[in-house]
Amino acid sequence: MIEISKFNKLSKDMFLIAILCIVTISMVGVVSASAVIAEPTVTKTASPTSINIAGSGSNEITTVTIEVTGAGSATTTSVPMDVIFAIDSSGSMGYSYGDPNNLRLDAAKAFLDKMDSTKDTAGVVSWDSDIDFSEALTNDFAYLKTRIDAVDHSGGTNLNVGLTESINLLNANARSGSSAEIIIFLSDGSGSYSHDTAVAAATAGYTIYSIGLGSSVDTAGLMDMATTTGGAYYPAPTAANLDAIYQDIYSEVAASTIPYNVDVIEITQAYIVDEGSFNVIPDSIYEDPITGTTTITWLNIGELSDKDPDMSADETVTLTFEAKCDQIGNRLPVDVVPDAVVNYDDSEGNDAGSVGIPQAYISVGENIPPSEEIPEFPTVAIPMIAIVGLAFVFSKRE
Repeated sequence: MIEISKFNKLSKDMFLIAILCIVTISMVGVVSASAVIAEPTVTKTASPTSINIAGSGSNEITTVTIEVTGAGSATTTSVPMDVIFAIDSSGSMGYSYGDPNNLRLDAAKAFLDKMDSTKDTAGVVSWDSDIDFSEALTNDFAYLKTRIDAVDHSGGTNLNVGLTESINLLNANARSGSSAEIIIFLSDGSGSYSHDTAVAAATAGYTIYSIGLGSSVDTAGLMDMATTTGGAYYPAPTAANLDAIYQDIYSEVAASTIPYNVDVIEITQAYIVDEGSFNVIPDSIYEDPITGTTTITWLNIGELSDKDPDMSADETVTLTFEAKCDQIGNRLPVDVVPDAVVNYDDSEGNDAGSVGIPQAYISVGENIPPSEEIPEFPTVAIPMIAIVGLAFVFSKRE
């Protein structure tokens, strides 16, 4: 019995190892185009920096200002992209309700213009009832544009044949490292489709973004291939909508480095008291009964500027409040560092990191009269040639 037990345990261990190996192998090579989120820039000041102790009756208030500026780009990829443009070339595309002006081709080429030929590749499949032609993955985007322009409009509609050829092109991908492998599948009709083909794409780790043009499209099939592979389906009422849809797909494929859901967690020292007169009402204020510190929280400050949870580089939010101090001293720190922070997420709502709120200092006395602040002049880097020139001038004066 002991030997059998050992054998059973060994069998279970080997089974678990096998499962882990399978999962690991399936994850290698195909990844999401995620990126490191850029840190917001945070500044902090206290003005005036010299005040009287709380209760003195005059010059006892300082105004604390926290300024948060967004960062990042909406179209950054940290891994290469391999994209197949699967373009419907059936006869209906030439009709007035289809795409007689070939706007679908212009949209695909505009997408191509956003890609980076030093690390990305793309291919094209022109399909209808059969495959008209296909071009393997390449970084020669100028050539690929000429092949996209060769897509015509004749024949019937067979979604399955177009999707199968797209999968074949990705299967033949010679890239050895990680990449985001994507199929952008466009159709305006209804035809043969197999769920198993989408399953094959999902198993290989490919993501399908499907587009249904017009009102006669096979919505069910296009939605199935997108949802099965973790992509998205986009309805396009007319060809005029295609450019915006392709741009939106690029935004989905390219990872945004813009911080989202930016929260400011300000924590003041125990001797900083009577915090109030907020320009933006905090979501919460909590005074710790043990330490005496005060935690002031503003949530999702990006919505203050444009009603959107992201904070791009052109967005700045300023938060101010007044406070007093009940302790005398020189250069007293206002914040509890490093606990005072700005937290932020990625575009999917996942925790992306935090950046510390810089320290501000105040000097507190008993009979300090109100006075204008003496500005702190910025440090300026002086070129070495200027320093040499000054030395020469002084030496000549001697």
